[in-house]
Amino acid sequence: MNPLPDVQDDPLRDQWSFPPGLSYLNHGSFGPSPRPVRQCRQQWLERMEQNPMRFYTRTLAPALERVQEALGRLLHCHGRDVALMENTTAGVNAVVRSVPLEPGDRVVTTDQTYGAVLRLLQRECRRRGAELVVVPVPLPLQEPEQITQAVLQAVDRRTRLVLVDHVSSAAALVFPVEEICRRLQDHPTRICIDAAHGLAMRPVDLSTLGCHYYVATCHKWLSAPFTCGLLWVHPRYQGEIQPAVLSWGHTFPGNIRGWVDEFHWRGTYDPSPALCIPEAIHFLEQVGWERFRRHGHHLACLARRQLCKLPGVEPLYPESWECFGTMVTVRIPPGDALTLQRRLGEHHRVEVIVPNWTAERFLRVSCHLYNTEEDIGRLVAALREELGATT
Repeated sequence: MNPLPDVQDDPLRDQWSFPPGLSYLNHGSFGPSPRPVRQCRQQWLERMEQNPMRFYTRTLAPALERVQEALGRLLHCHGRDVALMENTTAGVNAVVRSVPLEPGDRVVTTDQTYGAVLRLLQRECRRRGAELVVVPVPLPLQEPEQITQAVLQAVDRRTRLVLVDHVSSAAALVFPVEEICRRLQDHPTRICIDAAHGLAMRPVDLSTLGCHYYVATCHKWLSAPFTCGLLWVHPRYQGEIQPAVLSWGHTFPGNIRGWVDEFHWRGTYDPSPALCIPEAIHFLEQVGWERFRRHGHHLACLARRQLCKLPGVEPLYPESWECFGTMVTVRIPPGDALTLQRRLGEHHRVEVIVPNWTAERFLRVSCHLYNTEEDIGRLVAALREELGATT
């Protein structure tokens, strides 16, 4: 592991490579890696290029196993139950395509589901004659129990799959996944949690959670290199899970074949992002998980308070760790979302995402260790100027 320089009370911005004057508040979309993780990747790339034959046939297999073990410790599960993926989308594709669905069966999800995942569900249900039930999540939200009730009321004896977010993308809303799983533990439906934003932002214990599939991205809040994620599958269903892209499915020489071979042995590819996952975990362990979460949540709360003082800006949920973590979304006055997002980034040098869904306009703020209260102030000033120019 690369040692982390002395950790003081500063936001560790020097561990990232942002140019001066940029306020980067979009870690939730594209989360750059800190310096030790980037150095780790360069080291793996050098090893791969120096002797590809040795790397792919003798080095890679035990290295991937160590990544699985590191993720197992983080998620409180067996490493052998974790497959390494390119991203959450690839993992969810594998899950949805592998769940048995017949005409008349139901799949339940919510209107907060990520667009690419919703598109997949629509296609698979249409192809196999199943019914897709998209549950509206009430916004503004008063309490998380409203989400639980909305999902549970849609589940009936025909439901074969419930797919919910751990933290939704556009609204940055934390779902009460523990309660949803607990209340469905006696129901025969399978539960898949899309944790693209959940990993690292929220503590996870898969030994007690009660879901059957947990799919996550490691290049968001965990800050591993881009294009790496994970798929955890309950042992009961590992025999039927298949990747979206079929390859050889062999195991590495000398290994006993397992279900992850369908995902790990997929031809020649660059595994260096996944191999840096232990370094990314180590980095946040040195900082402290709670420190990371408290810092991001503090800034998200500050952003929510300050933004909601602007005319026409409204909150979507109470200020509570149960409702949002290190990322928060507010409703802003209607207008061209893409133009505003570009203006904030190019003119004000403040990078955020401006989601435009349900025919309304929103603004989502993501806060990591490198962010400061000054970044929030710059965002508020920039949005004030832009909204003033359009009203």
